[in-house]
Amino acid sequence: MWEYNENPASLQNFDGDPEGQKTTLLFDASKRELFTPNSGFKTIHRRLRSTWKINVNRDEITFDRIAQARLLIFGGPREKFTAPEFDAMRSYLNAGGSILLMVGEGGEVKFDTNVNFLLEECGIMINNGQ
Repeated sequence: MWEYNENPASLQNFDGDPEGQKTTLLFDASKRELFTPNSGFKTIHRRLRSTWKINVNRDEITFDRIAQARLLIFGGPREKFTAPEFDAMRSYLNAGGSILLMVGEGGEVKFDTNVNFLLEECGIMINNGQ
Protein backbone atom coordinates (compact mmCIF):
# COMPACT_ATOMS: atom_id res chain seq x y z
CA MET A 1 0.00 0.00 0.00
CA TRP A 2 1.35 3.44 -0.88
CA GLU A 3 0.55 6.66 0.90
CA TYR A 4 0.31 9.92 -1.01
CA ASN A 5 1.81 13.10 0.39
CA GLU A 6 1.96 16.43 -1.40
CA ASN A 7 5.73 16.02 -1.58
CA PRO A 8 6.41 13.20 -4.13
CA ALA A 9 9.80 12.56 -2.55
CA SER A 10 8.04 11.48 0.65
CA LEU A 11 6.20 8.45 -0.77
CA GLN A 12 6.54 5.61 1.68
CA ASN A 13 5.64 1.96 1.54
CA PHE A 14 3.59 0.82 4.54
CA ASP A 15 3.33 -2.91 3.76
CA GLY A 16 4.53 -4.76 6.83
CA ASP A 17 6.99 -3.15 9.20
CA PRO A 18 10.46 -3.85 7.75
CA GLU A 19 12.02 -0.57 8.81
CA GLY A 20 9.97 0.40 11.83
CA GLN A 21 7.08 1.93 9.91
CA LYS A 22 3.99 2.59 11.99
CA THR A 23 1.67 -0.43 12.08
CA THR A 24 -0.59 0.57 14.98
CA LEU A 25 -4.24 1.59 14.72
CA LEU A 26 -5.44 3.55 17.72
CA PHE A 27 -9.14 3.57 18.53
CA ASP A 28 -10.14 6.36 20.88
CA ALA A 29 -12.53 5.62 23.74
CA SER A 30 -11.83 8.71 25.85
CA LYS A 31 -14.88 10.65 24.58
CA ARG A 32 -17.53 7.99 25.29
CA GLU A 33 -17.38 6.87 21.65
CA LEU A 34 -20.49 5.20 20.33
CA PHE A 35 -18.34 2.52 18.66
CA THR A 36 -15.17 0.88 20.00
CA PRO A 37 -13.34 -2.36 19.11
CA ASN A 38 -15.41 -4.13 21.79
CA SER A 39 -18.74 -2.60 20.81
CA GLY A 40 -19.72 -1.86 17.25
CA PHE A 41 -16.35 -2.51 15.61
CA LYS A 42 -15.95 -6.16 16.68
CA THR A 43 -15.93 -7.62 13.16
CA ILE A 44 -13.54 -5.08 11.68
CA HIS A 45 -11.36 -5.37 14.80
CA ARG A 46 -11.02 -9.13 14.24
CA ARG A 47 -10.08 -8.60 10.60
CA LEU A 48 -7.60 -5.79 11.25
CA ARG A 49 -5.74 -7.40 14.13
CA SER A 50 -4.19 -10.00 11.81
CA THR A 51 -2.19 -7.25 10.06
CA TRP A 52 -2.23 -4.32 12.47
CA LYS A 53 -1.51 -3.79 16.14
CA ILE A 54 -4.76 -2.48 17.66
CA ASN A 55 -4.69 -0.20 20.72
CA VAL A 56 -7.46 1.63 22.54
CA ASN A 57 -6.94 5.03 24.17
CA ARG A 58 -9.11 5.66 27.22
CA ASP A 59 -7.11 8.60 28.61
CA GLU A 60 -6.82 12.23 27.63
CA ILE A 61 -5.52 12.65 24.10
CA THR A 62 -1.88 13.76 24.09
CA PHE A 63 0.65 13.81 21.28
CA ASP A 64 2.80 11.21 23.07
CA ARG A 65 -0.15 8.80 23.29
CA ILE A 66 -1.14 9.11 19.63
CA ALA A 67 2.22 9.70 17.93
CA GLN A 68 3.02 6.01 17.36
CA ALA A 69 -0.30 5.28 15.65
CA ARG A 70 -0.60 5.04 11.88
CA LEU A 71 -4.28 5.96 12.16
CA LEU A 72 -6.32 7.50 14.99
CA ILE A 73 -9.97 6.40 14.84
CA PHE A 74 -12.94 8.11 16.49
CA GLY A 75 -16.16 6.09 16.33
CA GLY A 76 -18.71 8.73 17.30
CA PRO A 77 -17.24 10.89 20.08
CA ARG A 78 -19.93 12.04 22.54
CA GLU A 79 -17.93 14.50 24.66
CA LYS A 80 -16.18 17.76 23.88
CA PHE A 81 -12.46 17.89 23.14
CA THR A 82 -10.23 20.24 25.14
CA ALA A 83 -7.85 22.82 23.63
CA PRO A 84 -4.76 20.71 24.55
CA GLU A 85 -6.36 17.67 22.87
CA PHE A 86 -6.96 19.70 19.69
CA ASP A 87 -3.32 20.86 19.85
CA ALA A 88 -2.17 17.23 20.16
CA MET A 89 -4.28 16.15 17.17
CA ARG A 90 -3.08 19.14 15.14
CA SER A 91 0.55 18.23 15.90
CA TYR A 92 -0.17 14.59 15.03
CA LEU A 93 -1.63 15.60 11.65
CA ASN A 94 1.27 17.96 10.96
CA ALA A 95 3.69 15.11 11.70
CA GLY A 96 2.01 12.98 9.01
CA GLY A 97 -0.58 11.14 11.10
CA SER A 98 -4.07 10.31 9.86
CA ILE A 99 -7.41 10.63 11.62
CA LEU A 100 -10.64 8.83 10.77
CA LEU A 101 -13.54 10.64 12.42
CA MET A 102 -17.05 9.19 12.27
CA VAL A 103 -20.11 10.94 13.64
CA GLY A 104 -23.69 9.76 13.26
CA GLU A 105 -26.83 11.44 12.05
CA GLY A 106 -27.45 14.73 13.83
CA GLY A 107 -23.75 15.56 13.81
CA GLU A 108 -22.05 17.72 16.38
CA VAL A 109 -25.26 18.85 18.12
CA LYS A 110 -26.72 15.39 18.73
CA PHE A 111 -23.37 13.91 19.76
CA ASP A 112 -22.53 16.86 22.05
CA THR A 113 -19.04 17.22 20.62
CA ASN A 114 -17.00 20.09 19.20
CA VAL A 115 -15.09 18.30 16.42
CA ASN A 116 -15.93 20.98 13.85
CA PHE A 117 -13.41 23.23 15.58
CA LEU A 118 -10.58 21.05 14.27
CA LEU A 119 -12.24 20.01 11.01
CA GLU A 120 -12.96 23.57 9.88
CA GLU A 121 -9.20 24.24 9.86
CA CYS A 122 -9.01 21.57 7.14
CA GLY A 123 -11.97 22.94 5.20
CA ILE A 124 -14.34 20.22 6.45
CA MET A 125 -17.52 20.56 8.51
CA ILE A 126 -19.96 18.02 9.92
CA ASN A 127 -23.52 19.01 9.04
CA ASN A 128 -26.08 18.80 11.83
CA GLY A 129 -28.64 17.37 9.40
CA GLN A 130 -30.78 20.49 9.13
